[in-house]
Amino acid sequence: MACKRSWVRIPLAPFCVARCQRAMQNGLRSFMRSRPFINDIFQMSQQLGNNREIYIYLIESISNPTKHYVGLTTDLNKRLANHNAGKSPHTANFRPWQIVVAIRFADDKKATAFEKYLKSGSGYAFAKRHFW
Repeated sequence: MACKRSWVRIPLAPFCVARCQRAMQNGLRSFMRSRPFINDIFQMSQQLGNNREIYIYLIESISNPTKHYVGLTTDLNKRLANHNAGKSPHTANFRPWQIVVAIRFADDKKATAFEKYLKSGSGYAFAKRHFW
């Protein structure tokens, strides 16, 4: 996922992971408690090094079907429960959510590359044409 600023694209995920790792090393537990989604990113970064099955999922809001979200997880049911419980700030306002598509990858690098593609402009158009 990237932040668009007129002519500059700034990647956000590596910054969040690096900041989270520094916070964990410094022992700032209150930082992690106040931002549970950053803790999820940190745990995901730790798990990506272990060659596990990883899921790319596309969910749709039941209350507002025009709202969609693309994510990456190793435990699909737990992640959907977190979205529906409002633990993710990006999806909390449009609960409940349902899974539209889940794709399992054995290779972590391919999974993260496909998630990044789906969050790009052409990837969003692809998802809209084929999944939503």
